[in-house]
Amino acid sequence: MQNNGPNRNQVRFHGRGPRNMFTEKPKNMKSAIARLIRYLASFKTTLIFMVFIILIATASSIVSPIIQRNITDAMDKSNNDLFITLLFALGTCYVFDILCALFKGIIAAKLSKKTVLMIRKDLFDRLVYLPIKYLTSTGYFLSSFS
Repeated sequence: MQNNGPNRNQVRFHGRGPRNMFTEKPKNMKSAIARLIRYLASFKTTLIFMVFIILIATASSIVSPIIQRNITDAMDKSNNDLFITLLFALGTCYVFDILCALFKGIIAAKLSKKTVLMIRKDLFDRLVYLPIKYLTSTGYFLSSFS
């Protein structure tokens, strides 16, 4: 009797894409994360800059409701100068939040692209030393890395 379910080393993937897709877990999660951190270590300044942008965007998101509360209070008191100033501050806060999200996305995309490029380059450097017989007998091996 054939078992089509996942084995111990596989996890069901529930997300976008085909249903019932299985993905393999790393055998040693700590070493896999350590290797990923080694690849990302060469982009320390980019990571620090991205964390800084995330913190600024979070602060902007926290300040926005406070400004909205003050706008509501200014409307009740019919203070037009304060109302216009706070409205401008709220618009600036939202624009700043949008720009932070844009820059965060661009930086994250470039960072992941460079990291995957480094991983593929290291993989290719290792595959060069394997015998041809091994590479031709395991077509699945090569297609899984492309």
